[in-house]
Amino acid sequence: RAYAGFLNKLRADVFDDVAKEYLAGGMSPDTHPEEFAGLAKFINVASGRADEVFGMKLSKAAPLLNSVFFSPRFLASRVQMFNPQFYMSLPAPARKMAVRSFVKLLGTGTAIASMATLGGAKVSMDPTNTDFGKIRFGRLRYDIWGGFQQWFVLAARIATGKSTAASSGKERDLTSGAFGQATRLTIAGNFLVGKAAPVPALIMDLMRGQDLVGNKATIPHELWSKMVPIYIQDIATAMQEEGLGTAVASGIPAFFGVGTQVFDAPSKSMLPQIKLPQLPTLPKFPVPELPKIKNPVQ
Repeated sequence: RAYAGFLNKLRADVFDDVAKEYLAGGMSPDTHPEEFAGLAKFINVASGRADEVFGMKLSKAAPLLNSVFFSPRFLASRVQMFNPQFYMSLPAPARKMAVRSFVKLLGTGTAIASMATLGGAKVSMDPTNTDFGKIRFGRLRYDIWGGFQQWFVLAARIATGKSTAASSGKERDLTSGAFGQATRLTIAGNFLVGKAAPVPALIMDLMRGQDLVGNKATIPHELWSKMVPIYIQDIATAMQEEGLGTAVASGIPAFFGVGTQVFDAPSKSMLPQIKLPQLPTLPKFPVPELPKIKNPVQ
């Protein structure tokens, strides 16, 4: 409740600051209601509180969507920010602000990632890789893109028909058509399943027998992964895998909204298997049997 209240106040404060510029320019809610309504719409979408997506209203369907998806309005807001029609639907002043804000997001994120590489971090530039744009220090990842990165990777995979694993770097062809191989539909389906609300996700994991990353679906594991806040999970994983230092390095940025994740150590099955050539067996020579010598003491 405190977090939701804080975000609502933040939205109202941003609206008031921009509205003062509108008023100073001679506009008022009475004479230019569309301008102020467009400003409110953009602030809500930019802060993860979309009320519609592709022209469909979400307010009436919110109770149903909340029972199926995790934060459906936030998901809709990320889709809206990638939708050109959303920008065209805004009044001119709000449209300029929206475009300028999105360009600033891309520019600031790129600058931060570039500076991180100078400090020893690794940043993947492959848009089909799960780590695309993330700042990586060893097994610790930072996602500074505010929920946009996942959608961009999904779009790149569907467009190119390629998928690259973050842990091994192995590229998969999504268009091979081979039995059991991942396809564009598989990638899109797993993405939507990953956005499910805790209860539906719990049911799907138990029916599947494992979660999306292959962990066995036991009741303790499912209760921990579905009911405990992700922020707490990230800190606990960092503490267990890397120690207190990594837990602090993961927890502080996560507190301010940066996505953090500590990848598990690669299993033996994920490591490259090196097959040595089989050497020929040496010939066996007969060894003569020596005569037995009695003990002189006896």
